[in-house]
Amino acid sequence: MIFLLYFLLIFFLIIDKIKQRSFFAPSTFFNIVFISIISLYQLKISYLQQDLSYRTLLIFISSILSFNIGCLLIDNFSFKELKKIKSSNDKTLNKDIIHYIFILLFIVECIYSKGFPLLNLVLTGNSNYLHFGIPSLHGALNGLAICMSVFYIKKRDKKRFLYYLFCLMTFSRQVLISIIIESVACYCLSKKEKIKKINYKKVLVFIIMFVFSFGILGNIRSGNNTMNNLFMPKEQYKNLPNGIKWVYSYTTFSVSNFNNLVSITDGGITKGGSMLETFLPTVLLNKFNLPKFDKYYFVLINFNVSTAFTPIYLDFSFAGIIIFFMTIGFICNYYYKKYMLRKDLVNMMIYSVLLHNILLLFFVNMFLYLPVIIQLLYIPLFFQREGDLYE
Repeated sequence: MIFLLYFLLIFFLIIDKIKQRSFFAPSTFFNIVFISIISLYQLKISYLQQDLSYRTLLIFISSILSFNIGCLLIDNFSFKELKKIKSSNDKTLNKDIIHYIFILLFIVECIYSKGFPLLNLVLTGNSNYLHFGIPSLHGALNGLAICMSVFYIKKRDKKRFLYYLFCLMTFSRQVLISIIIESVACYCLSKKEKIKKINYKKVLVFIIMFVFSFGILGNIRSGNNTMNNLFMPKEQYKNLPNGIKWVYSYTTFSVSNFNNLVSITDGGITKGGSMLETFLPTVLLNKFNLPKFDKYYFVLINFNVSTAFTPIYLDFSFAGIIIFFMTIGFICNYYYKKYMLRKDLVNMMIYSVLLHNILLLFFVNMFLYLPVIIQLLYIPLFFQREGDLYE
């Protein structure tokens, strides 16, 4: 079965190459992310990584087929009506006003929470960041922080530093990661002609520094010996740098968790509860008694992510996986086509959100995460008529 999975991934990559799609086309990007994570997992450098079950592989194969078919379906639609728009300096909304509204709402949250996580950590030794902010408003504010930050980074505006400070003050690692990924995606989409001129030596140095830093932070947080006890490396891998172990575990142990979940249940048991739990605003969520599934399927509680497949599988089993991945394949390729025909700011930012979601499929389902998806409302509302990308 694993050979069939690899065959399908390579087959669809060849199809994309024949169609001359770029690395940033949704099907190409999806297949490369998929083949990279599965290949890393197959190294199995930890005892926590079991062989992928027949059912797990069947789910992965179904998602690959569904996503790529969804992309191919949109190829049959006509996009003649989407002509390139001319540059325009007519801005529908003043971004500075939105910027100051963001500041005002953040101040309101600080008053409501009687401080903010960084301040609480300094004063009391307990950040209590999980309970910061006004329920529902905070998720919407996080989404606004991401898209405004990406906008100001592209414009090289100093206001972007406020959003970095926001991440630090609230310990919002997810917001910071989303800002980084979407900003890089926007840069790559708008500067494709420069991608070939990348200094790969600098990229390699950056990756090494990132892994090294990740190891240092992990050692500070958990200790060197603790990491080996958690990671359970095989004998030949015990002496790997801790940075590699941390990065590898966060990259692949979500697959271990999902593989373990599939061995426990056939899915279709929470009837929409898992999806709604991450998608509904907190205010609405508290009004429903949604069915839960205890997270005892984690191979280790310290590594507590389990892919974007988990909520769909728990809610609707195989049928849900097929429908979901075909739908997002269709949507992603639709916006890719729009971006290729209308290289304006709105389409670039929307598509960067979708690329961000594809990249994180093996960590969390950002397609069902409101603080990220709400950007698809903000972007066309706040950033219309910002002009051509290449002006």
